[in-house]
Amino acid sequence: LPSNETSSDSFKYVDDMSAAESRHVSTAPRIQDDINGLAQWTETNYMALNASKCKVIVFCFARNPPPQPVITIGPSQLEVVHSARVLGVILQHNLKWTEHGGKGSKRLYMLRNLKKTRTGHQ
Repeated sequence: LPSNETSSDSFKYVDDMSAAESRHVSTAPRIQDDINGLAQWTETNYMALNASKCKVIVFCFARNPPPQPVITIGPSQLEVVHSARVLGVILQHNLKWTEHGGKGSKRLYMLRNLKKTRTGHQ
């Protein structure tokens, strides 16, 4: 996907892609426009998005969060979830690590220690 196709940040890995939008709660979301552009680009290039594999996760810490966004690919509305696995890491809407079952905290602790001792490669 060419970088000029979306206004949102996008992160790609082989055949997986994540799109992200950071905005103030009072600002209207623009990610649907980016998803529409992505769907058009894939269709033009003889590919298709699988809406059943696409998920929406919202990270919002406002006291009065806005309603959940309705994001679609064609006629299919994307499911809003509280957690999603991205490259083996479970992201939770509250940014906690509880769904990793203790392994996440241990691994995060090891990564922090590596960073402190600077033994890891940069």
